[in-house]
Amino acid sequence: MAKYVIKNNLPEKDGACPNFKFESAKEARKRFMEIAKNLAVDDMIKVTFRSKPLRGTIQVEIDGFYYYVELYKEG
Repeated sequence: MAKYVIKNNLPEKDGACPNFKFESAKEARKRFMEIAKNLAVDDMIKVTFRSKPLRGTIQVEIDGFYYYVELYKEG
């Protein structure tokens, strides 16, 4: 079964979430959207999302630096 991964390089103080692995696309998509929603509260974000194949990127600017959250299908 395919695994979906959410990875990030967010600084710890800004609500960094650990890297996640999901068995289902539905769970991965839901968590990715929650992360985008939480980051948008305080910071400017840019979201790129595709549902087939499931893939997404969130770019967030925090204190003048750009960080990323990525969603992709593993193997």
